[in-house]
Formats: sequence, structure tokens, C-alpha cells
Amino acid sequence: MNEMAAARLGITWSLSAVHGWGVFGVNLVRTLLERGGPDPLLLRETPEALLDPGDLTWLRPLLDEGERLRAEATPPVTLADTVVLHSLGNGLFFNPASEAFAGERNIGVAFVEDTHIGAPDVQRLAALDGMIAGSTWNATLLRDAGFANVHCVQQGVDTTTFNPAPGPNAFGDRFTVFAGGKLEFRKGQDIVVAAFRRFQERHADALLVTQWQNPWPATMASMAESPHGAGAPDVSLPAEQAIARWVHDQGVPEGAHVELGAIANPALPELLRDMRAALFTNRCEGGTNLVAMETMACGVPCIIADNTGQRDLIGDGNCVALSRQRPVADTDGLRRDWGESDVDEAVDALERLYGDRSAASEIGTAGSGFMRDWNWRRQVERLLAAAVSSPG
Repeated sequence: MNEMAAARLGITWSLSAVHGWGVFGVNLVRTLLERGGPDPLLLRETPEALLDPGDLTWLRPLLDEGERLRAEATPPVTLADTVVLHSLGNGLFFNPASEAFAGERNIGVAFVEDTHIGAPDVQRLAALDGMIAGSTWNATLLRDAGFANVHCVQQGVDTTTFNPAPGPNAFGDRFTVFAGGKLEFRKGQDIVVAAFRRFQERHADALLVTQWQNPWPATMASMAESPHGAGAPDVSLPAEQAIARWVHDQGVPEGAHVELGAIANPALPELLRDMRAALFTNRCEGGTNLVAMETMACGVPCIIADNTGQRDLIGDGNCVALSRQRPVADTDGLRRDWGESDVDEAVDALERLYGDRSAASEIGTAGSGFMRDWNWRRQVERLLAAAVSSPG
């Protein structure tokens, strides 16, 4: 294939409006259609219940085409005039769509948190023409392991919807602190609760607003590892009730916490615009933390742990960085560079944003300005330059 000659771009992961890979996929497909190619080809089934109803109309032809292709194909299939993007998570294993379909050119797209990547992994994926990493940190991990032709391309943000604007003022004069991401040890919600509890003891108007629903509730059990005595939520309860009780059991009083439940990505901007601050104490992100990116884009002053992939978001006064990072316990060698944020520093950061609203506004403005360069059109152009144009 000549540069940019691929007619199709195959995508091996499901689309959705409710989790990171899925949001990435929806915005990638939308941008490819808007720019006029390469035409997206959906190689893995997408449950329609996970999509925003507003996206179903324009996605319908692609969903139907993918269903026909999977029904008629006898794997393994090599698709002509197609570059296939193969999604790779922890362990760097192919999913069923990647096992069934290949392109004339094949690119791994990696977002990993488990950091043990060895020579057998490199050998197993030797046929790939290149790798795209979702953060500078992930790119370093892959290069250090021995992968060649590694490019860093971060995810994007739909800045036409995620941008500063007046919110609906659903919480009145409360000092709202947002925290998002599926509840599990890696995401560090136990640190958020520990910091907010102390902050709220000083400021009765503070309200913790969370979106911590986890589509894989079994992974919430990892929170038993918390050094803050948080324990794991009771997954036998309905999700919102389990999360609310877990927060309350750690000392956050009734009326000081709201769990929003599952919210489709297109509905998030209006919610985020009502936030006075956001706290992301994630211990590790293979990408750059998409929820933090979207929150910054809406002009919310964000407090972000200075570790792993999140470091790509930090600079030039665009957020408050939690720089005091301790190593996270790592008995299996899977947590290189993970960071344990300091609760005292997180409390101090909340106090800073609470006490100086003018400075907080400046941070939020700088954050939204920073994210404008990471809109999906620009990031997809960067992805195509790496996946389609770059030499193998």
C-alpha cells in the first residue's frame, strides 16, 4: 500500500457510550466519516444497548455491514486495502476479532496498566507493523520491552460538546467536587474519599459527586487492597447503593455525597459544568485518563495524580498536580511506576481551589485551552499518520 492508500480502517473493539475503549471507538468512527475516509470497518460486535440512541442512526449501516461480514467470513481473513487496528490491553493479547481478521497492514493499539511485558510478548506480536500507545508512559514501556515502530497518540476529546459553558446549577451553592472512573483499586477512589472526608469536615457546603459505576463489579473487590482501610464495596447490593454505602462507611456524612450512576458520554458535559473542582487520584492510567481530559475540557479545575499516563495532561498551570507519589505495593512485578497519592497533598489542593476561586477559574481556563489541541479531529489525524502513513 502507498501512503494513505488504505480504503478501510478496521476496528477490533466494540463501540459504546459508557466505557473508555467504546467512547474512543465512537469518536474515531465519527471522525473518519466526517473527514471522508478511510472508511471504518467494525470487526467486533457492538451491543446496541451500550450505544447512545442518538448515535444509532448514523452507525446503523456500519453495524449491519460488520454483522454481515462476521456471518459470512471463514476466519482467518485478510482484508484487502485495509489497515486493521488491534486493541491490546493488559497482557497484550488479541481479542476474537483480531484472531479472525487481519489487514494488509496491522497496528496494535495499546493501553496497559500491568507492566510486565517480556520477550515472549514481543515475539508473539512480531507480525504487527507497528504499535500505537495511548500515553507517553505506555510508549516507553513498549520500547523498553523491545517493540519497534512505537508511536504515542493520546485519545481525544469532543471539544464541540466538552467545553466551558454555564451549567444547570443543579447543586445550588454547594462546593461540588467531581470524581469519575469505574470503582477499583487502580483508580484510587479510596484516596478521593479519604481526602474529601477531611476536607468536608472543614467545609460543610462541600459535596462529593461521583460517577463510579463499574460494568465489571467483580473488579471492585480489588479495593480490599486499600491502605486506607476502605475495604471493598458490597457487590451483592445494587451498584449505586453499594457505592453510596461504601462512601458513607468511610465517614462521609449523609448529604455530602451523590453517586450519579451510569451516564452516557454525550450527557456528561452538562453535569461537569456544575462542578467547582475535580479530583483524580488514580494510581495508574495506561492512557491519559479520558474522564479527566473531558473534565478539563469543560473548564473544571482538576487535581490530577502526577503518575503514569496522566503525566501527559500536566503542565503550564492547566491543573493542580499531586506530585508526592509513593510506590504502590507490587508483589508480582506488574506495577512499575504506579503512584500512591498523598492524602494531605490532596486535601491541600482542595483547600487551594476552595479558598481562591479566581485562581481556580484560571486553572480551569488553562485546562480547557490545553484540551482544545487534543480534539478528536487532530488526534485521529495523528493516529492515521502513525497507523497508515508511517513505514513499518
